[in-house]
Amino acid sequence: MDMPMADLIRREVQAELSIHYERIMMDVEQRIAAALGKGSAQTKFSLNLPKDRPLQVVEGASPRMLELSPRHGQKTEEDNWPNLGGGAAADRGKGGYTPLQEIDEEGKIVRRMSESQNAWIDTWLETVEAGELDVYTCLGLSNAFTNTPDTRKIWAKACSVTVLQLLVPSIMLLSEFLGGLTIHPSVSDPGFRFIGAVLYGYSVYTMYNNADGECRCRLLNMMMHHQDVPAGFWVPLIVGEILNVFVAMILVLTLYQIYTHQDEPADLILNAVAVNFLGSVDSEFVNHDMEKDAISNFKEFSNDHFSRDNAKGQEIDESTESWVDFIVRIVLYGVATCGLIGAAMFLFVSTAEKPEKQINHSARHANLPHPDGYH
Repeated sequence: MDMPMADLIRREVQAELSIHYERIMMDVEQRIAAALGKGSAQTKFSLNLPKDRPLQVVEGASPRMLELSPRHGQKTEEDNWPNLGGGAAADRGKGGYTPLQEIDEEGKIVRRMSESQNAWIDTWLETVEAGELDVYTCLGLSNAFTNTPDTRKIWAKACSVTVLQLLVPSIMLLSEFLGGLTIHPSVSDPGFRFIGAVLYGYSVYTMYNNADGECRCRLLNMMMHHQDVPAGFWVPLIVGEILNVFVAMILVLTLYQIYTHQDEPADLILNAVAVNFLGSVDSEFVNHDMEKDAISNFKEFSNDHFSRDNAKGQEIDESTESWVDFIVRIVLYGVATCGLIGAAMFLFVSTAEKPEKQINHSARHANLPHPDGYH
């Protein structure tokens, strides 16, 4: 608020209080005079302030309203001032009135964001700085069903990510299925088994984190608790959640089958890195320009849904979760459990009866010949 506006409001309030004080003193003097028999006791003091609307100060085309209420923000039955809604609860009671609340061009009151909302926004922006932003979240924040410039340049990457995360792992699993699924590794060496189990466990851990995108999850959970959010915002987020969970399930199965067809430690490392890339490709495709657009769109979106009257609840409860978030969390727990079981199986299960026929030589790093001479 600029100083001229603050001075104007201060003078308006002081003028009304001065009138109020003068009339009270006049009423007291008249009552004293009436009690002493020096005047009429019929004169009754009446504060001539408007009770049907709050004090309004107009600044240009944007009116700003000042709501007067009893101290500590507790309204009484006699207090019939209109409830403008919003305003930080901490500001009530400090001066017996709420701060000025701006009314937008549509006549809607612009609410003040609460502490929990500001904290939620800061946390979300921190996750973006930590590299948790993905293509689906960027597409959702730009409203996927619009034709804005930032939406058009995200759609191509979103389709590419969908192909990489949906088709490539499915084709890999189909190839392993046609070659024969097995749970028995082709090498019995304890060192090889230990390396494979550790790398497999680490890959599953990475898949779990990649599928559990914090930016996407937090934003979707917030949208599910607000009404009138356009579908263009939340549909890409749900698609991203489903695809990431599906990819994690496919990659857990595919990576184990790949490991059972390997006999070189270096091949275990290379395959783990390749599979982890497929799980994180939706974040890898986000560049600096997309991140800037996403942050700008997020600030506009959060301002519209936190400072307007169309929110179901003005506070954010981190302990609650949407039904989508609940299903995703349960499935990811299952993926993590399967990963732990797979790591233990690779470490302790018996070796294949005919390992030379099980090894996939075409997948060897640099396609080097096997030291035993077979191809």
